[in-house]
Amino acid sequence: KIVFMHAPMYSPEDCYNQWDAITYLKPLFERYGVDIFFSGHEHYYARKTVDSIPYLILGGGGAGLSLHNKNCHTDPQSCNGFDYVANKYHYAHFIVRGDKMDAFIHDENDSLFDEFTVDRTPKADFDVDPENATVDSPVRFTDKSTGHRYEYKWDFGDGTTHVWGPGREIGRASCRE
Repeated sequence: KIVFMHAPMYSPEDCYNQWDAITYLKPLFERYGVDIFFSGHEHYYARKTVDSIPYLILGGGGAGLSLHNKNCHTDPQSCNGFDYVANKYHYAHFIVRGDKMDAFIHDENDSLFDEFTVDRTPKADFDVDPENATVDSPVRFTDKSTGHRYEYKWDFGDGTTHVWGPGREIGRASCRE
């Protein structure tokens, strides 16, 4: 899932953060599995990863460059919590293969200056409460899985299985001998 907006939500220029968008949209992005966020408006390149979502500013394609924060010019890889900042003309291209997307950012001379991968390969991970359940006691599973999950298939070890779809509560299971 890719979100495009004109103005960036996060900016290396402290005063340009979009606090309303961060407050109201960021939780929706996380809840509904947004993979990457694209914006322009600012005339430079910047990438900030927040809660595993890369937020990109891809505005260095034509008009005059506009990164004013001098700290970002001297240390482009650690500017106000950003992964990478560059006050240069650029273009980006992306290669999608299954649940992975490779991003390549080039300057006006076609030199690669930033690259990263967005990996949404499913990885199952659950907490169990209580960890030492007894026979016939309720057990609660908390989903900590990452990546795109299309369904859950539980094998209870007794020959029975159950499948749950995305966005549905996993519910409760009981330990039985």
